[in-house]
Amino acid sequence: MKIQFTEHCPDPTKRGTTTNLPRHVAEPLIAQGVAVEVKPRRLDDFMRDHATAGVGGGNVPVPYFETAVWDIVTARGDAAKFVLRRRIASETDFCSDPELAERYGCPAEVLTQFRALPAEQKLTPATDSRTPWGHGLRWIEDKK
Repeated sequence: MKIQFTEHCPDPTKRGTTTNLPRHVAEPLIAQGVAVEVKPRRLDDFMRDHATAGVGGGNVPVPYFETAVWDIVTARGDAAKFVLRRRIASETDFCSDPELAERYGCPAEVLTQFRALPAEQKLTPATDSRTPWGHGLRWIEDKK
C-alpha cells in the first residue's frame, strides 16, 4: 500500500515523503493520522496530466537541426558495427562511404575517426539489408 507521511509524523525526515508498505503496517499509520493513503492513478488521469503538460502521445517534439550534424554511431542491435550518421532538420541519414560523406559535408575529424576503424567494424547497406535489426536505415546514395 502506498502512503505519504503527514506533518504529524514523529520522524521529521519522513514528513511529506511517500513509501510502499504492507497493508497491515500502513493502515495503523493512516488511522493514527501519521500518513495518508496515496491512491493509484487511473489511466485517464495520467493522460489528462500529460496533455495539459504539453507532452504526450502525438505531440512529442522531434529533434531539429538547423545545420547538418555528423557523428559515428553504433548500428542498431550490433555494438561492434559502426556507421556515419547525418542529422539535418528532422531527418537522419546513414553513410558507410567516407568519400561520399565528404561530398555531403562530413567534417574531416569525423571522417578521420571513421577511416581508422577496421572494415569489418563498418556497417554497409549490403550488410544492413541482410540483418533484421538494421533493415530500414535511410542510406545516403551517390547521385552522380
